[in-house]
Amino acid sequence: MTECKYCDFAQEYGIWSVKSSTDSFDGGYTICTLVEATRDDNSGDKIEHIKKGHYYLEIDGEVTGYAEINYCPICGRKLG
Repeated sequence: MTECKYCDFAQEYGIWSVKSSTDSFDGGYTICTLVEATRDDNSGDKIEHIKKGHYYLEIDGEVTGYAEINYCPICGRKLG
């Protein structure tokens, strides 16, 4: 399987509770990025409650939040 930049989770940030993918989906008004939770978190503006080890579509734009996912929508790889 070829490498997919939409589900590589290569960018890790020490202060955030997620690792994000290299590429994002840009829908004009909304940007979506696949993220992997590195710890449980329910703080912040758009975080309802994310659980360590789960994968989410991070939505940022007119609507913000996280939607749990199991597969990459681009390459179809099962996450986890």
